[in-house]
Amino acid sequence: MDAYSLPWAFYMKYNNRSKEMTLYLSKRFKEKSELSLTQMTLHKNDIEEFIHRYDYRKLSYFSVLKLNEPFDTVMRFKMSHGKSYLKTYAICQTEQSGFHCIHIEEKYLFKIHKNIRSSELFASNLNIDIEDLEIINEFESAQNLVKIKGHLHQLILRMSN
Repeated sequence: MDAYSLPWAFYMKYNNRSKEMTLYLSKRFKEKSELSLTQMTLHKNDIEEFIHRYDYRKLSYFSVLKLNEPFDTVMRFKMSHGKSYLKTYAICQTEQSGFHCIHIEEKYLFKIHKNIRSSELFASNLNIDIEDLEIINEFESAQNLVKIKGHLHQLILRMSN
């Protein structure tokens, strides 16, 4: 069984009642983006500027869903001045006042997908670990992390088919 360590960009919590989004940045993402912040809190108007307009609509939609299992979606964020967006795959879980997600940059998922295809491995034989879990462990229970990793594995299986 082959093991891959997947870096995450940030952990996001969205509160639909207060229209507030908090991002907790991973160490790798902070270094790559040359940011000194460990977290960012955005309110309604800031969120509208920060997130792609189509993805902004997803915030209220996912907030009213009451799902017991994790789900995934693609989200795009404007990380610097300009027209380019950071495209992420988010593995999310609903909660009473909104939802929370672990965001993984699209390029890292495609890199794993490419490695699977080039080495003729079966995606079902992969052991995927999320790197640098200390920050996420502050917010997620061990049980939820198992569900999130399981959903991440399903996402990679879907990409490979």
